Amino acid sequence: MNPEVSPALILAGVLAWFALSVIVRKWRGRHFFATRVPEAVFSERWASGRPGSGLFARLSTAKNCLHVQVTPEAVCVEPHFPISLGFVAEAYDMDHHIPLADIQSVTVLGGLRMKTVEVAYQSSGGKGGILYLLLRHAETFQEAVNRSRLEPD
Repeated sequence: MNPEVSPALILAGVLAWFALSVIVRKWRGRHFFATRVPEAVFSERWASGRPGSGLFARLSTAKNCLHVQVTPEAVCVEPHFPISLGFVAEAYDMDHHIPLADIQSVTVLGGLRMKTVEVAYQSSGGKGGILYLLLRHAETFQEAVNRSRLEPD
């Protein structure tokens, strides 16, 4: 016997998956739409990036779907809608709020039109890593992070 799966059942499963991702993002205090922080000293929309190194990280590059901001307190990397749904941002580790105190270094690696920026961070809890961002204004990002780190609160 060959049981058939109803298209309505498949659609219900997909909708349930997205509804669960909405609940989890709300519970974690994350946004669905990348929002501009008024006090941001740097903001670039539609940037690209990837977490760390390794084969999986190289395959999980987010192309033109990130909003990168530097505030007086943190570097914020958020995915644009609809990448923020369905646990895509969580699976590819592309939703970050890194306090400036946790940033160890910001290095501009190069490129022609867009440059890669390596952000190394280590939290007081021991969690750390490297985030690679492909930005049109890489030097401005680096200056904003360095300036914000030096300014007292």
